[in-house]
Amino acid sequence: MRIPVAGGTPHPVGAINGGRGMAVGNGVLLVGNMSGGTQKLDLATGTIEELTKPDPKRHEIGHIYPRFLPDLDHFLFTTFSHDPRGPEHHNGYVASLKTREVKLIGDFPSRIQYGGGHLFYVRDGILHARPFDTSRLEMTGEPVPVARDIRAHVVIGSAGL
Repeated sequence: MRIPVAGGTPHPVGAINGGRGMAVGNGVLLVGNMSGGTQKLDLATGTIEELTKPDPKRHEIGHIYPRFLPDLDHFLFTTFSHDPRGPEHHNGYVASLKTREVKLIGDFPSRIQYGGGHLFYVRDGILHARPFDTSRLEMTGEPVPVARDIRAHVVIGSAGL
């Protein structure tokens, strides 16, 4: 819904299925989907587009928890999968709105979040920060523990980030 700042009647923008994590930036809303790819809603036109598609070869079912990087072109997302190694394995990716390129970053036990030059994620109840270069779109160092006793749900990758 688009709601005028000065008040007034809300207007529908578009309808998206899913809803496992969202990110807003650059005039679009990204929505994660437990049973499909990350969707983009253009807030000006209301058009909806699927940006990513789960890879069945990697046991992916859905792409969830999208988060924009500072350039507002690239975004992170995590997979929801039935990985035979166990429920704590979620692929972390970075993708581009402009080029539609998708790059695997690594295997994470929770969703990933970017801030201050680092990717953050929870492993075994510990919040980790790992250096991440946004120009090369890759991790550049080893993880460092930041905080303990952080709750995470390994099956869907949610975490208190």
